[in-house]
Amino acid sequence: MKTKYLIPMALLMAACRQNDQPQRPATVAGKLIEVVVLDTTRTAPRDTLQRLTITWDTEDRPSVIKRMDYEFMTTPRSTQLDFFYAQSSDTVAYRFDEQREIQVPSRSESWLQWSNGRLILDSIARQNMTPDIYRIGPAGNPTRMEYGRLGSAAPTVTNFYQTWAGPNLTYQLDSSRGIGLNDDPAFSRTTITSNYLNIPNPFYRLAKVSYWHNLRNESYDLSHLRSAPQNLLSERRVETKTWMVAGGNPYNVVNRTPLHYRYHYVFNGAGQAVRITELGTPNTNQHRVLLLRYE
Repeated sequence: MKTKYLIPMALLMAACRQNDQPQRPATVAGKLIEVVVLDTTRTAPRDTLQRLTITWDTEDRPSVIKRMDYEFMTTPRSTQLDFFYAQSSDTVAYRFDEQREIQVPSRSESWLQWSNGRLILDSIARQNMTPDIYRIGPAGNPTRMEYGRLGSAAPTVTNFYQTWAGPNLTYQLDSSRGIGLNDDPAFSRTTITSNYLNIPNPFYRLAKVSYWHNLRNESYDLSHLRSAPQNLLSERRVETKTWMVAGGNPYNVVNRTPLHYRYHYVFNGAGQAVRITELGTPNTNQHRVLLLRYE
């Protein structure tokens, strides 16, 4: 098996709105097999936050993803995802297992149901715990999602209002209602705007087999394994407000500091991203760098 090593070629990232947007091949040539995530504010070896290795099956689908997390850990934490497909022709998984090796090892199974290529049910079973259930409504405005434990009388309900440009989610406003302090209703509202490059995102090939067609908490970056966008991001902005209501009056109102992600890329000769720099504000002192290797 021949491995393609990184051949850097500097490229200044341009927003997708601009006429001088860089153009790359419509498909990614090789399969992603390794990702190393660095924090450039740290010195080696403490600058390594995470390492992913990916194994593909004979149908070019991810079968095993292994992740080592080093951030804030004296002993690295290991996580392994195993994907299962009903038929050789399937492009999405019906189940994936997650095994975590930490001080107290844990294991979970996620059972997935699909309709017309969209995830409609995600049931997550963990050891000695009642399963978590996500039910997702059909595409449209809004798309409704319910989350709760099996048998829960009061699931959290989120409505997603979305705008898509082809395969890319450019705008999302979600409104969520759950239960907060003293059983008072708790609300949150998040607005996300995204701009893209006309370049394939290699992480989408990993994410699409268990894909969420929405962005939820902590799933905003372009490498997320459940929501990585089909194209590379140029920038993304996230604004969140939370509050609770008692007697018809809001309280504990919090407007969180907006998050702003900007991306810079280096490509190899095949047009594949081999170095991704994520510049995040307000955490301007932390620049996440992803180093990618293909075969």
